[in-house]
Amino acid sequence: MARVAAETKLTIGGREITLLRPDADERSPLRAWTAADRLALDHLAEISPDGGLGNVLIVNDQFGALTVGLAHAEPTVWSDSAAARTAIDANLARNDCHVLGDRVVAGTDMPAGLFDTVVIVLPKTLSLLEYQLGVVASVVHAESRIVGLAMARNITRSSLSLFEATLGTTTTSLARQKARLVHASPNALAPASDPFIAGDGYIADGGVHVASSPGLFSSDRLDVGSRLLIDTMIAADELMTADLALDLGCGSGVIAASLAKRSATATWTLCDVSDLAVAAAQSTWERNKLGGPATFIVADGAAGCDSASFDLVVTNPPFHQDHAVDNALTERILAEAARVLTNEGSLFVVAQRHLHLHTRMRRHFSSVDAVSKHPSHVVIRAVEPIR
Repeated sequence: MARVAAETKLTIGGREITLLRPDADERSPLRAWTAADRLALDHLAEISPDGGLGNVLIVNDQFGALTVGLAHAEPTVWSDSAAARTAIDANLARNDCHVLGDRVVAGTDMPAGLFDTVVIVLPKTLSLLEYQLGVVASVVHAESRIVGLAMARNITRSSLSLFEATLGTTTTSLARQKARLVHASPNALAPASDPFIAGDGYIADGGVHVASSPGLFSSDRLDVGSRLLIDTMIAADELMTADLALDLGCGSGVIAASLAKRSATATWTLCDVSDLAVAAAQSTWERNKLGGPATFIVADGAAGCDSASFDLVVTNPPFHQDHAVDNALTERILAEAARVLTNEGSLFVVAQRHLHLHTRMRRHFSSVDAVSKHPSHVVIRAVEPIR
């Protein structure tokens, strides 16, 4: 029986909006909005009841609560996530609002113009916050209002110090439903930001030069899971015989680059939901002078990839959506892997042992086996996708 997607209602300034979180069904405790979203929208409605917020920039909106709530201002949305952009447009359409169109800015691009109001959801990592605040500082003026938002536990001294150092005087609101706002007053217009360029990361096993970008998982060293997956794949026959391979959720591209450096038989596609991650993956590929062709895709899952088109899929998948464990996200990644894998192909996935991922994978594959030994992580090989 198909699960029913759960819609939730949010009332802002006397207006009710309807929001849907992708993949979350009616039994999920996860919603398409947070208490921090509601606190920010209530604050902006209170200080500007006539809706006069000027030119508005929204940064890191996840599912569209902020964008729909401020749709009357026709905001520009700066987002590093293809999944978030899809969800925002879907929720705008659900509420009879215009979709973003040319008002959306990818994570590797710079918002253009000056903004009177900036609303920024604090990202999970300080490196991404530092990068984004540096850009924000170049697109505001002395009278701009800047509102940061997050659950109170995620607003740290370090994040507040970044606001102070990058923008100017910074204060915080009282907490409400465990959410808090950050208010910053810009001192002066900063110089325009340079276009994004992937930075230096680290040297991985086998001499692989790994590029970095803000917010990237394990940006300064090879994580345990990826190392285990790479080592397991090097010993696997599938690596030597694969023709078309996919790194699903590629991050920095370290897995695909490490494998391609040892076997030039496969043509690789690297995809990730993050613009910044794909830019880093492309830089990783170029820095290692890998001779084989590769395709780089910013996509939600494997969107844009044909069904049954890869004979090898590798992934070190995310299990969190921002700070929340999101089982539906993991489930969709497994379903996507099954969709794009050929009937004779193999999926290799690494996960922490305590997640018991192999039991969930049996919903999507007829044969699932653990093929590695490690105290904390396991590599699982799955074949015979269930369509």
